Amino acid sequence: VRPMPAGERVSVVIPTKNRLGLLRTCLEGLLDQTDYPDLEIRIVDNGSDDYATLRYLDGLARRANVTVLEDAGSFNFSSLCNLGAAGATGPYLCFLNNDIEPANPDWLKEMIAEAARPEIGLVGAKLLYPDRSVQHAGIALAGAHVARHTNLKIGENDGGYWGRAMQAQNLSAVTGACIVLRREIFEAIGGFDEALAVDFGDIDLCLRVRRAGYRVLWTPHAVLVHHESASRGTVITPEKAVLYERERAFMVERWGALLEDDPAYNPNLSITPERPAFALPEEPRAIEAVVRLGTI
Repeated sequence: VRPMPAGERVSVVIPTKNRLGLLRTCLEGLLDQTDYPDLEIRIVDNGSDDYATLRYLDGLARRANVTVLEDAGSFNFSSLCNLGAAGATGPYLCFLNNDIEPANPDWLKEMIAEAARPEIGLVGAKLLYPDRSVQHAGIALAGAHVARHTNLKIGENDGGYWGRAMQAQNLSAVTGACIVLRREIFEAIGGFDEALAVDFGDIDLCLRVRRAGYRVLWTPHAVLVHHESASRGTVITPEKAVLYERERAFMVERWGALLEDDPAYNPNLSITPERPAFALPEEPRAIEAVVRLGTI
């Protein structure tokens, strides 16, 4: 148990569009089910046109601790997050998807207590599917595939590979669906890279946090439910496929061999999507010598 800094405001940034049911569940979880004394909620509306949603947002904007910002342009997750962070008054930022709901009331206290440590640059949470299986227990770098979730779909209380799903740990990356970091760090590294509109913006942010000399930490003690991609949709259209490939190539060009050499994932284990995380690869993979971010 780590001490939580006293009297520190957290600015929670939530990009959203329509999908009132999801947004209401998320906001009720923040306002009524989260045990944290000082929250500033900054909702970034990406062009909602549903009447019920617009009425709900109008009502939220009347609350003293809620601000509703508008950006009706093309969906760009990184840009929406940066807009929400600009002007935030808290020394801590929490980026939260609109399809997230808390599963334990002290989730934010757990994350802030870790993020307050001077060596920690960014903190991720344990996310569950609605059926309570694990959706996110950390991310491993995956070479040309960039990144992959580990311990995916294990039971909520399962330890996973060598008990890692039950232990706070250093990782190379965590999902941006729920992260906390100090605002000074976010601003120092330039926020999210808006060249990554849909995919990998969170992975890139984590790698730049590490490059700045901080650790990325995942905690199993902050638990939330993630109705994954419910507001964006999961249908892979040709346009989405083209964008995904462009952003994947961007990450490979920027980070190169580092994506093949994750210090939190054994190089003898598979990184291809055809095999489960922590499985042995069909063929041993060659690892180029790289300078690890933590030692630069």
